[in-house]
Amino acid sequence: MAKAIKKAPAGAVDRARRRALGEVEAPAEPAVLGTPAAAAPSAAPSGRFIQGSDGHRYPEEFFDLSPADQKRFKELIAERQQQTADENTVATVANGVLDALDSERKARKVLESQVATLLTLVEAQQRRMDQMDLQVQADKSTALLEQEAAIAQQVTNLSAIRAEAGQEAAQHQQEREQAAAEHRDQLEAQATAIDALSGSVKSTTALMEQRGNAVEAQLVAGETRQQKLEVSLANLEGQTDAWTDPITRGEVNTMATTAVSEQWRSQFAALVDAVAEELQIQFPNGVHAGRMDSEYVRRQKRDAALMAEQRQGAGA
Repeated sequence: MAKAIKKAPAGAVDRARRRALGEVEAPAEPAVLGTPAAAAPSAAPSGRFIQGSDGHRYPEEFFDLSPADQKRFKELIAERQQQTADENTVATVANGVLDALDSERKARKVLESQVATLLTLVEAQQRRMDQMDLQVQADKSTALLEQEAAIAQQVTNLSAIRAEAGQEAAQHQQEREQAAAEHRDQLEAQATAIDALSGSVKSTTALMEQRGNAVEAQLVAGETRQQKLEVSLANLEGQTDAWTDPITRGEVNTMATTAVSEQWRSQFAALVDAVAEELQIQFPNGVHAGRMDSEYVRRQKRDAALMAEQRQGAGA
């Protein structure tokens, strides 16, 4: 095609382009052989043609020309025929190029339609992913609320244990104070008895020491029990602080993104197969062959399958 365009005479490509665009080219003025440009016009041609010895038909006036003019006339006729052939070739090439451009434009429209379909699928998938993200966040919020309720219940239980431990410590303190008061009363009574009964000082002193040691042992046991309760309360408070650590939004987004990505990867192959199958149905002869009615193609395939089954049944 490029070689034919290069070999075309000057102006032939422009004339073919104008003819392809529907422009009308004005006919050129015929040249008069053997006469100068400013010569007066000759008589009108007769319109009759005579077949020459070479088998070609010539106007009647051709045979009145000199041999040199006849040779020049034949050369001009040959050039004109070659020019017409070249112009036809260029027009054919131009029409082929225009047809190719039209086919390419149709294929581009088909591809744009396919891209629009794919974009619609992607937008639908994106909306579904957004809905899944909202659902995951709602589920996470519900789980956090349940966790907070459980933590609040634990705190309430710990508060009750702390209050009970405080009451028990207060009771031990009261018992210790009461025992000390009783001990002092006993010491005062014993001191009075010592003054009255000096003979029984040793026995009274020994009894006082025994009772004092018993009271001190009770006080030490109460303090030890109180320390154990305080250690238990500290351990429970540490566990409560560990339970109250919330789940961050980054962890929620990571979980949602992972779930959506896995679902998209599991459905991507099916989407690609569906698009490929639809393209094979709408363009059974290739993209450049043009789009066909999908229902018609499916009906033709069903008829072909039914005919094949009938032939197999008849052969059996």
